[in-house]
Amino acid sequence: MKQEFKRLLLLITLVLSPMIAQGSDVVSENMVFLKEDGKSYLLQRSMRTSRDKYDFHLDKDKGPATLYYIDPNEYEWDVSKPDANILKFNNGTFTVMYPGNYGDQVTIDGNRVYTLNTWDGKTLEDGHFGSGTNLTISTALCRHG
Repeated sequence: MKQEFKRLLLLITLVLSPMIAQGSDVVSENMVFLKEDGKSYLLQRSMRTSRDKYDFHLDKDKGPATLYYIDPNEYEWDVSKPDANILKFNNGTFTVMYPGNYGDQVTIDGNRVYTLNTWDGKTLEDGHFGSGTNLTISTALCRHG
């Protein structure tokens, strides 16, 4: 089972690899390390920018104790906002890692096909879909041999 999820992680990493907009001054890389239940994960967020400073917003339930890794280790922790905690970096390049859980956003059918749907269900005025991802992976694709 562990081998299946290692391959599942690789597949998710390839599918969700960052797309860089031409002329953008921010490159964001998100790597999801799925746990065996297919719902829990460890998220690595990396940003590379040309900015002198960068404020990284986290949900209020994410505090210093929930972050597994922060680089660089020089930052300010701002809890003054009611809806977010903010990591304030004195440069524009950093990496953080923290746990999460997709919960009900992952469904598993009888054939062990995992489907992740994080789409918010909204269609924008321009016809584009709102934020989110829809990803289906069969564990049959991940089996060795």
